Amino acid sequence: MKKILIAGGSGLIGSRLTEMLLQKGYSVSHLSRKAGNKNGVEVFEWNIDSHNVDANAFKGVDTIINLAGAGIADKAWTASRMKEIIDSRKNAAQTIFNFLKNNPNQVTNYIGASAIGYYGNLTKHNLAEEDIYNEKDFMTDCCTQWEDAHHQISTLNIRTTIFRIGIVLSTKGGALKEMMNPFKFFTGAYFGDGNIMTSWIHIDDLCEAIIYTIENKSIEGVYNAVASNPVTNKELIKAISKIKTTLIIMPVPKFVLQIMLGKRHVILFQSLHVSNKKILITSFKFKFEKINEALTDLLK
Repeated sequence: MKKILIAGGSGLIGSRLTEMLLQKGYSVSHLSRKAGNKNGVEVFEWNIDSHNVDANAFKGVDTIINLAGAGIADKAWTASRMKEIIDSRKNAAQTIFNFLKNNPNQVTNYIGASAIGYYGNLTKHNLAEEDIYNEKDFMTDCCTQWEDAHHQISTLNIRTTIFRIGIVLSTKGGALKEMMNPFKFFTGAYFGDGNIMTSWIHIDDLCEAIIYTIENKSIEGVYNAVASNPVTNKELIKAISKIKTTLIIMPVPKFVLQIMLGKRHVILFQSLHVSNKKILITSFKFKFEKINEALTDLLK
């Protein structure tokens, strides 16, 4: 039985991934700022700022999954918050790297999270892993430094895979939960003109892709984690309205979101049409390829 260690295991993705791994018979433990036991999962303490980690966390571990990092959209993007967002990701990977480099261990597989924000404002259709956005903005800078920190692990002769994750659809949190708020008042709201392209993934497909990577030793490198059929923001809201009772669908002007969110509003207006061809070539199968299928499963 493989033993899996997850950094960031209590977050949206980590929580669901832990459930699915346990269902499949894996042994799972977490790294967190406070040791303990959560729902039967042992939690080991680490401090990424000082690069300290409990050595017991790595005993018998075959695979490390690093999902750690401060929430990108949780708080206003002040200079200190932006630094925290980047540093939390870099320091988490660096702490793991330092331990693996300097201590005996059985780790053969490392999986790290990144985001499609790596592609910046590229307008190309079907963005592939080799596409690079040459202009610097906060999200591209964050994702580039994030991935560079992950790539260090590969220098230790450990199979390393990085997933550039799209908009994760889940009713437990994230973008979809926020989009659902207006529907409480029988209203759907899309951003600006509604033509922003959304490259999305059902949370269960994301977790299955991670598990698939654990089990398939031929997979390594960078992969986009998105479903096969991106949609516009307006199409997404309309798809929700077919499931939830809706009286009206209306736009939220860009300037309103700028006032509400400040610098963070750029996340909502990043239009990216991202390809998943590379992961499909490995024979991975998505359960939810179309937005209506994913939303029906989540909102039924």
